[in-house]
Amino acid sequence: MNLGYADLHIERPPSRPPRRSSRFKESLAWTPFWALWLGSTTFRDAFDRLTWSREQLEQFQLAHSQAIVRFAYERSPFYRDFYAQAGIHPVDIRRLTDLEGLPIVTKPRLRAAIADNTIFTRATPPIGTLARSTTGSSGTPLTLYYDLSARRHRYVNELRALWMMGALPHKRFALVWRKKELSRRQQLRAFLGLFKQVSVIDVMQPRRTALGKDEMRFLIDDLLAFQPQVLRVDTSSLWVIAQFIKKHALPLRPEQVISSAEYLSPAWKEEMEAIFQCPVHNAYGGTEAAPIAASLGGNNELTVFQDCYHTEVVDGMGRRTPPGHTGRVIVTDYHSRYMPLIRYEMGDVAEWSADEAGALPSFAEVRGRVNDVFVLPGRKLMFSHTWHIYFRHVTSIAKFKVVQHAVDRIEISLELAGSDGWNAELESVKQRVHQALGSDITIEWQIADSLDLDVGDKFRSVRSELDSQTILSAL
Repeated sequence: MNLGYADLHIERPPSRPPRRSSRFKESLAWTPFWALWLGSTTFRDAFDRLTWSREQLEQFQLAHSQAIVRFAYERSPFYRDFYAQAGIHPVDIRRLTDLEGLPIVTKPRLRAAIADNTIFTRATPPIGTLARSTTGSSGTPLTLYYDLSARRHRYVNELRALWMMGALPHKRFALVWRKKELSRRQQLRAFLGLFKQVSVIDVMQPRRTALGKDEMRFLIDDLLAFQPQVLRVDTSSLWVIAQFIKKHALPLRPEQVISSAEYLSPAWKEEMEAIFQCPVHNAYGGTEAAPIAASLGGNNELTVFQDCYHTEVVDGMGRRTPPGHTGRVIVTDYHSRYMPLIRYEMGDVAEWSADEAGALPSFAEVRGRVNDVFVLPGRKLMFSHTWHIYFRHVTSIAKFKVVQHAVDRIEISLELAGSDGWNAELESVKQRVHQALGSDITIEWQIADSLDLDVGDKFRSVRSELDSQTILSAL
């Protein structure tokens, strides 16, 4: 069921600080957003759009899609040539369905356009442009560039989605993630005792920082001491934390849990909601676009934020799939003008819901990449994102695949970017991996001409063949 604005009871910034002194810190946590609410039409408009009708939303989508297609055609050599070869001109886009006539931008095509500088709409990045890399879960990492307009709208979209999932500024928020620098907003909230980051992995030392029983207990002790009202964790780590809490009957009871970065199966969602005794929200997105959709209000379906990105689910011909049929997720960023992202294939698959209630549509399910947990000797746990980050800057590797066949045996297959064969860069990576994981694990390396898709036509760079009971026994 789709949710309207009124059903979500989203709190807007209070008009004045609460009178009770016990709410002073909570009031300070709202301070940055009072200024945003008063001074930013982008911020206010994002919330107002939640009250729109389907007709208003579709008019908005069409106008913004037309504008970004026209801009890219005029300013980006890549898009001008790409559309010319397909016999497409921006004036051909008169209805939303006309967007299906535009060719789809795949990751390899985008990577090539970035490498030869043809995708960019100006010779040099505008002031404030930010470069961010994907983890490379599709096989090879990708660096994208966001100008100030794209960053501003992305920030507002992320903030609105968090509020819709119950992560309001005055709520204690714990982020269990890899180590990263805090934003100014997070620093302020940490100072007020309302934000805590718990780092679970150092990708440069995966074996040393893998989660053994002692490390897991330290992590849980941090969370128990902080008692977050909102807990956000990548999916595989969240499942392990939930199992640990269940096994040891620990009193960690957040009000909301947000799972992101990886595929969340309905079975895992149901299981973790029973353990945490609160809603587990499924936030779907990626480095390219975030968030694209999220489950709200205890609903299993994911509300798709079509006012932030034009999102499609298409078949093999690039045409919209009907509800009940799985297809590829395609997104168009309305606001990224330095490096336009138009009909970009995310690399995930999803299914539209048959429920048409409300302006914003819903995914019945996102069947994204499944990231598995590795169990290392000594009953330590290692999450699959570690491998993506570990290999992503190795220029000699076009794709990699890591498969755990047993606790003490891992197979690593490499598809090389060139024809030079084994080189010093690869030897250095191999030595670091062996040193990090230790001598009690057999690691088999091989060079492959090409790495094939897995079951279901998905390319999974990391796959564990261990069953869930083996993981449970390591807790």
